[in-house]
Amino acid sequence: MAEPMSDNVARNRWLAINAARLAGIALTVLGIMVLSGEAELPHVVGWIALGIGLPGALVVPALLVRRWRSPRP
Repeated sequence: MAEPMSDNVARNRWLAINAARLAGIALTVLGIMVLSGEAELPHVVGWIALGIGLPGALVVPALLVRRWRSPRP
């Protein structure tokens, strides 16, 4: 049977998952703002931010959860 995880490790993993999610959301919002003309950056930057932000908000946290899942008994 696997040993239980310490509280510090669990907290740090939770923070990493939520930081990845928030960073992805921030990039997505930045991309939308650039593409709508709210931020004065080239449209290419908006598409790149959107292309990195959406997977960062949706896929990366799920991959981290899957990687750090506790072993099933």
